[in-house]
Amino acid sequence: MTRELIGFALVLLVFVIAFRILRSNRALRSDQESRIPAPQDSKGGVEIGEALYVSTVFSSAPLERVWAHGMGVRGKSRVFASGDGLSIERKGERDIFIPSTSARGITREGATIDKGVEPGGLIAIHWMLGDTEVSTNLRVVGDIRDFIKQIKELTGERFG
Repeated sequence: MTRELIGFALVLLVFVIAFRILRSNRALRSDQESRIPAPQDSKGGVEIGEALYVSTVFSSAPLERVWAHGMGVRGKSRVFASGDGLSIERKGERDIFIPSTSARGITREGATIDKGVEPGGLIAIHWMLGDTEVSTNLRVVGDIRDFIKQIKELTGERFG
């Protein structure tokens, strides 16, 4: 009987911890959504290729993920570019459009908040979301240099 009570208490503890984490995450997301505008919807363009959407983080606090407006969820995406900007169309999540006028540049990185890869294996797109500077990190499927080159050609070098 004692083993069963201990087992029940441990299982209950796991559920309590999971509930607190979920509640904390919702509060964080709500707080961020009150401060940060929603990104624009995809504008399409020429398809550049596939990428894993890894994260969007605050440029001033690169270990703090942007959870607002569904931007905290990682997943597969397709990337499109045009003179207007860069569209990241995510499977099962809200799309993200980065206007050319908001772009601050592209760098290659080896890590972000919870993802580490080989040096230069991630593309970090630095841009302004309203008044907040953020960095969106993508893991490219294919040739990363060609991917960046196409973005710069199609967006008119604003992402340079």
